[in-house]
Amino acid sequence: MPPEIFIDLVQCKLQLQEEGKVIKAYPVAVGAKQTPSPVGVYSITNKAHWGGAFGTRWMQLSVPWGTYGIHGTNRPASIGQQVSHGCIRMHNRDVEEVYEQVEVGTQVRIIGSFTYRLSVNGSRGNLVQLIQQALQEQGVLSRGM
Repeated sequence: MPPEIFIDLVQCKLQLQEEGKVIKAYPVAVGAKQTPSPVGVYSITNKAHWGGAFGTRWMQLSVPWGTYGIHGTNRPASIGQQVSHGCIRMHNRDVEEVYEQVEVGTQVRIIGSFTYRLSVNGSRGNLVQLIQQALQEQGVLSRGM
């Protein structure tokens, strides 16, 4: 069974897990209060070798409202802080290690708190997802919307 990724936004920690057991844990940087990381269950949809501010590796997440990923950084001092625009930043050596162990389709579970903001016409992100999920559970909104 391939490993899964578990990310705790409060602790700024990413774990590789197999069958619920931690294989290895890594410190990460996560989204800032104004630009939070998405909370939920996603999967890796793309893997690439990038550079510059995105470090040496990129793993895109299946977040439906924007482009978010797990990637390296050219700012290693940011690791352990809530400073990104929503992506998960890792030390380059760490993201290279994770990159080699996961495949496209790997499940990524992200937990933690995020800032609730007023939902207005044109809103996107976690708040909209939570509202839609609650409305679907109450039978007010169909899944096709």
